[in-house]
Amino acid sequence: MNDKWCPTTRSFQISVLLAVLLMGFASPNVLSASGFDLDDILFWAGTGDNESALVIDWNGASADDSSLVWGYRWGGDTKTIDMLTAIVASDERLYAKIGPISGFGVGVIGIGYDANNDGLFALDDETWFNENGISDLVPSEGAQSVDPDDWYQEGWGTGETPEERVFWNFGIADASPFDGASWERSGMGVSSRTLADGSWDSFAFGQTNQVYFAANPLAAEPYANADFDNDGNVDGRDFVLWQRGFGITGGAIPIDGDADKNGVVNSMDLAFWSQQYGDSSSAILSGIPLIIPEPSTGLFSMAFLLLVPLVLNFSRRN
Repeated sequence: MNDKWCPTTRSFQISVLLAVLLMGFASPNVLSASGFDLDDILFWAGTGDNESALVIDWNGASADDSSLVWGYRWGGDTKTIDMLTAIVASDERLYAKIGPISGFGVGVIGIGYDANNDGLFALDDETWFNENGISDLVPSEGAQSVDPDDWYQEGWGTGETPEERVFWNFGIADASPFDGASWERSGMGVSSRTLADGSWDSFAFGQTNQVYFAANPLAAEPYANADFDNDGNVDGRDFVLWQRGFGITGGAIPIDGDADKNGVVNSMDLAFWSQQYGDSSSAILSGIPLIIPEPSTGLFSMAFLLLVPLVLNFSRRN
């Protein structure tokens, strides 16, 4: 007997699995500004019992663009700068240029995002970002993204004209400003502002003579990769790793089956595996992440039962 999966059987089982999974999935996550709260956040960084949100708006003057929203879990005495650097380190597409500013503690000079998701991000002033996406060597203002399809804004209000005096407006709220609460200007810097459970922080770029807050929230998408064993392919071996790690509720790493890097191994990670099955790592890195809400318990159970014989067959033959 052939020592590999039968292609016909494998294709049929995967097709049925995908059909069952997709029955319970909605379209990619696009949420309106009304009623957006912590439960709508998809990308979380950090650990702890408390939760806060970070919202970034690269064009504060526009009423049409979307602001990206990340979540942060934490404990103890935690500042906004801790949340920002933790989220930047967790999201491979996010970058920040920060540094000490005389009289202001730590200042946020620039924030960038690999919006076209090609895995590349650079500035025309050759700013160097460390492995966590942070640059703390703050040169003169005015740098721009090398790739026009990526997002980047920087400034500290030192331009010669009002139009050139731009910076990242820093706003705060005790609860979601998109669900009943309101933004207000922070009376302190990011290294002094202490987070509270349920708090929201806004960075909105614009002129210094205006007040801007992040608007039109859109949940930042997890950067999912279901190649759990890092062998360059998403296949049955990766499913086995997910199966072994299923149920981990904190501290999971990719080899445990954590596709979206949120420290939890659940049905959403299986959904990413299903969507990426048969892809190589290069294809995953160049593709746009797919956000799939978790299926209902019944649908997930059906999908799991469909996968059991497939994986057992694969395990026996490998």
